[in-house]
Amino acid sequence: MKRVVPDFGGLSGGDDVLVEGSGFTPGTTVKLGYRAAKISSLRASALEVKTPPSTEAGAVDVVVTLPDGRTVVLKNGFRYQEARTLPLRRR
Repeated sequence: MKRVVPDFGGLSGGDDVLVEGSGFTPGTTVKLGYRAAKISSLRASALEVKTPPSTEAGAVDVVVTLPDGRTVVLKNGFRYQEARTLPLRRR
């Protein structure tokens, strides 16, 4: 696994994230922290996933497990953030 793009998202989950690497095959799984991410597209060099929700902000490991049992971990590869609110514009 090379990287995760973007490497941050909201606590509510549902963000689209690209996990780049190589050797991904059907049956590959992805976890952000201890929660499974839903794979929406799989190619040998990239996985598109929807992030699962989290109960707290902060960095989590990204764990990719291949069908043969090999596991690759990107330490602190994704950061959950609190939702940001933009200030209202004054007219």
